[in-house]
Amino acid sequence: MPTDLIILSVIIAAAILIFGALAWFGIFVPFRRAQVRRMRDPARGTMLVTQMSLANDEDSVWQGGTITGIVTIAGQAPFIQRRQAMILTDKFPKAGDVLPIIIDRKDLRRLSIQWDEIAGS
Repeated sequence: MPTDLIILSVIIAAAILIFGALAWFGIFVPFRRAQVRRMRDPARGTMLVTQMSLANDEDSVWQGGTITGIVTIAGQAPFIQRRQAMILTDKFPKAGDVLPIIIDRKDLRRLSIQWDEIAGS
């Protein structure tokens, strides 16, 4: 009987991992790419984090946070932008970090932080 329970546990764990991977690559990544595709004039730039809400639970995988920073793109004067985001805990930025971004020059409110280009801690 314990062997059946172990096999069932392994099957359930594998199903959870597969479902998580499918959700990540099937929902989250295409959503971020769609954000950039909807931009009329996308440009790469950086955001220097000047203020960041604190992570409230280090045991969680995701944290909600408000990022305030100075956005810099070529051909435009730097400006301040505030963004709320769900962030992987191991990539949670702090003041002084520089984040890679893609921003719409036609609508500077449209900003996509490129989290996959940031190494986890």
